[in-house]
Amino acid sequence: ETKCLSCTEGYYWYKGKCRGSCADLTSHTNGFYGDDSTRSCEECNVACLDCTGPSSEECVACNYFQLYKRTSSGQCKLLFCKEGTYVHINYEEKRVECLDCHEYCLLCNRGNKTDCLECNKGYFNFPGSAESANVVCKMCEEMNAGYYSGSDGLCYGSASFELLEICGDGINLRMLECDDGNGCSSECKIEKGFKCEYSKEGPDKCYKITAPKAVLSIKKGYILVIKFDKTMVAQLNSALLVLSMSVEIKGLQDDCAFTWDLQDKFSEKHEFNQLTINTYPKCSIKGTAQTYVVTFHNVSLITSLSGNVMAEDTLKVSALRYIYIDEGQDAALALIGEAFSSTSWITLIGMLGISLFQNVAIQSLWNFINMLQVISYIPIIAVSYTHLT
Repeated sequence: ETKCLSCTEGYYWYKGKCRGSCADLTSHTNGFYGDDSTRSCEECNVACLDCTGPSSEECVACNYFQLYKRTSSGQCKLLFCKEGTYVHINYEEKRVECLDCHEYCLLCNRGNKTDCLECNKGYFNFPGSAESANVVCKMCEEMNAGYYSGSDGLCYGSASFELLEICGDGINLRMLECDDGNGCSSECKIEKGFKCEYSKEGPDKCYKITAPKAVLSIKKGYILVIKFDKTMVAQLNSALLVLSMSVEIKGLQDDCAFTWDLQDKFSEKHEFNQLTINTYPKCSIKGTAQTYVVTFHNVSLITSLSGNVMAEDTLKVSALRYIYIDEGQDAALALIGEAFSSTSWITLIGMLGISLFQNVAIQSLWNFINMLQVISYIPIIAVSYTHLT
């Protein structure tokens, strides 16, 4: 089968084939558009299911498969639903929306009362009431005869007039923060630095949180490296994770353009111990008063294998000296280098000829060669220069 290297006008190249349209490449993961300048099919921004260009502001249709919704300003933004609502993908209308949970539910994954993740105030999850992996919430009076709701919002049994929920008995009716048989505290409260896992069948599990720590370092003057002391798990793919992060240089002059990207590309649930960030400052950095700052705006998107979030959401490191050379300066330096190289060789050959045919002392020749050796060390001086793309 013949593979194309380029396409004529009206067609776009993709993986060795020329296509009349790039739209048929679109999937639930991302869309494609035809780039007239390169005559090729290029991927849309992750926020777009269909687009006219590479940025998130050029979306024709939002990628509702990846939970993006069009805002009033016309941009496609990642949808976050507030407490008491859940994310719903409307496949018929090709959009994503937030719908209300059932009134019994505080948190849910669908709209039925059997789809609660946590009960609303005044509703309870009793032992044995779970009919699925979700929490089934019920009113006190819906349980068995003899139960009633008190004025304090708790559930009581009329026969004994005793509170059904007892701290320390290892049975949590969702009216206590944590009941592991002894209580996270004497009042069954979750203390600072501890975490509680609710159990439907028996005592809750209360344990001390060991928050993973991260250290930010810099190499070559423009590459940031985040090292974690524990194996971490990304809850989103790398394209979506970038949207929940920010990278900035404190102390940089206002007119200096600055961009960055995540060097690592990975899918959801990817495990890692390190993240690498490429930065692209369009100006030189002295490295005396500038600081790189990396912020994770939602730390729950990166957790340890045990589900713990990072101890800090902001990481800092002092900038190193960095010299920015634009394309024009780079071309000029290349010409100077070529001219210097040619002159050096001509001078060396000339001095060698004079020394051999006129019996002149050859010490000056060795001095010149030594000078060239010293000059050759210049490229390995520890100064970070720009990386041209």
